[in-house]
Amino acid sequence: MVVEHVRSALPKELAHAVASAGILNGTLTIGVPSAAFASRLRYVTEELRKRVSESGEVDIQAVRIRVVPPRP
Repeated sequence: MVVEHVRSALPKELAHAVASAGILNGTLTIGVPSAAFASRLRYVTEELRKRVSESGEVDIQAVRIRVVPPRP
């Protein structure tokens, strides 16, 4: 699953914030619960792109980070 690949590629303090993740047309989209986590993830997007590409054996061209509302 993509979420597990993303979480395993991140430090613990950021991994728990990943609410969702998916890959479509070479773009990895990650959902997080707040703008603060989105901002922190943007600092590591290039390293994250490389690590998830390697672990998932898929070519990721770009990373999008979105703030998603918490699940009820």
